[in-house]
Amino acid sequence: MEFLHIDEFKKQYASKFSQKFDFPIILGVTAKGWEVVVDASTLNELNSAEALIELLDKEI
Repeated sequence: MEFLHIDEFKKQYASKFSQKFDFPIILGVTAKGWEVVVDASTLNELNSAEALIELLDKEI
């Protein structure tokens, strides 16, 4: 797992992504490449760390 601030992400991965993302975002690496696991609107609706953990348990 790697946690990056938006500016760190853009600096580190700018050349690899022509696609623009709305932040915050959780991305995963699959056989197809990077895919959105949890988008910004879903993350912004969460009200606790426990809710995030529960959501990730369902998604992953």
